[in-house]
Amino acid sequence: MRLFILFVAAALLVGCRTHSKRTVDQFAFLEVGMPLNVVTNRVGMPDRGYRGQIRLRYDLADGSEMVIVSDGGENFQSWRVTWFGQYRRDKWLWAKPPEVLQ
Repeated sequence: MRLFILFVAAALLVGCRTHSKRTVDQFAFLEVGMPLNVVTNRVGMPDRGYRGQIRLRYDLADGSEMVIVSDGGENFQSWRVTWFGQYRRDKWLWAKPPEVLQ
C-alpha cells in the first residue's frame, strides 16, 4: 500500500510545474539591437524552447509570455534582439517596435 501511495504522489509531482514569478517590469531594460547574451545574463535562460525563428520565450506571472526575437547571427554571442513583445494566448498585447505586428 505504501508503494502505491508513493507511486501516486510521484506521478502527481511529475505533472506539476512551478509558475514563473517574472514580471514584465523585469524586461524593462530590453532594447532593439541588444545582444541576447545580455538578456539571458539578466533574466536567465528562457522557459520555453525555440519556435521557428530564434525566439526566447519567458513565462510571466500573469500567464502571458515575453517573446524576444533574434536576427540569428553566426553564433549565440552575435545574436541581437530584433524585436520583442508580450503575448497572451493568441493575441499580442504590445511589441517594440510596434510596426512588426502590422
